[in-house]
Amino acid sequence: MEWNSLLVKERFKSNEASFDEYGRTGFQRDIDRIIFSSSFRRLQGKTQVHPLPKNDHVHNRLTHTLEVSCVGRTLGTTLGKELLKNGYLPKGIAPDELGSITQAACLAHDIGNPPFGHACETIIGDWFSKNSKIASILSDNERKDLSFFDGNAQGFRIITRNEYHFNEGGMRLSYPVLASYLKYPWTPLNSPKKEKSSCFYSEVDYLELVAEKVGLLKKGENIWCRHPLAYLVEVADDICYRIIDIEDGMELGIISENEYLDILKISSSNKMEISAPGLARREFFSNRGRVFQRIIDSAIEVFMENYSTILSGGLQGSLLDRVHVDDVEIIKNASDAAKKKLFTDRKKTLIEIGVAKNISGTLEIFTDAVLDYYVAQKERRSPSQISNKIIGHVSSEGFQMPKSAYAGLRGVVDYVAGMTDSYATFVARQFHGFGM
Repeated sequence: MEWNSLLVKERFKSNEASFDEYGRTGFQRDIDRIIFSSSFRRLQGKTQVHPLPKNDHVHNRLTHTLEVSCVGRTLGTTLGKELLKNGYLPKGIAPDELGSITQAACLAHDIGNPPFGHACETIIGDWFSKNSKIASILSDNERKDLSFFDGNAQGFRIITRNEYHFNEGGMRLSYPVLASYLKYPWTPLNSPKKEKSSCFYSEVDYLELVAEKVGLLKKGENIWCRHPLAYLVEVADDICYRIIDIEDGMELGIISENEYLDILKISSSNKMEISAPGLARREFFSNRGRVFQRIIDSAIEVFMENYSTILSGGLQGSLLDRVHVDDVEIIKNASDAAKKKLFTDRKKTLIEIGVAKNISGTLEIFTDAVLDYYVAQKERRSPSQISNKIIGHVSSEGFQMPKSAYAGLRGVVDYVAGMTDSYATFVARQFHGFGM
């Protein structure tokens, strides 16, 4: 792969005469387009780890995303300076433009996440995989595709199709930002990594176009290698969710202050000035900055050590898998603590049990209406009265019935995945007669 192609200054499905404009670069415009979108704004009402928390200091999906974008900007700009120092950066590209590309991709990285976080991802995929009603009306590929849900793939659909210019390029972001967003540049039908994909069957043509424009190397049918900056987006996300999730656990009383300090203060070689546990809790949150910087520096060092492998599309796994021992231990300890204490928290578990019933019920009502609509068309009859009411309800919020059943059911997923936690709860209560 070549940086001239990887950093091409062109936009997806756009005929704009100028990429940059007075006062901001084209990549900064990408940042603005994402931030001002309704899909980004709704992240403030979506779960990060802990659904419906009483504590206002606990992260939601929006605050998490903003923090990831800051770390991503630093990673991108630092890499840009390293590339410039080594003579790899193309003429006309400044180091901070790599920071802007990475920041934009980070801002979009969770934009496709459904309400109530990863629990809902599993619910959506499982529900469609067990629904026998869709088998007779869809092709095998369409059915398999709907039986998979990943917020990464939903996000790619939002930024390339649904937001702003519907079916005409979506946000019309630059190709480097779209490519850097693709953590898993393949479809679920061809996935080399179980349960992970950044593109549904419905957007495979878009994936191919993005890969072609930036010069990603093809690894198989509908499978490409990662864009080099996608590794930085992954690092930024991993740093934030693994370490800051622990802070949320402390805010909620799930993890003690001493446990938090032990996770960060792995050894004396970290040289961190840890505040005494007796001081105000948030005072020693500032120590995370030193941890972040150490891991950022290590990740960039690993990138440059594996530069040739990355540019040839051959690096497997994350940069964090290869960082220095002390930094690996910080990440591992934080991850282990989250698995043992945060993800198994009793309150979180109970809410997720209720979420499964609510989301499944909403999917069933919408899907039955959509299937009735398309079957009625084939049978030359009108849909049922309740189906018409449901379709009218979602149409009033901007959803229009497309030409195929598969596209209609994709629209159902768009609608449900786009809900905030509170709106998903409200809709479920209304549909089941509890809001009357």
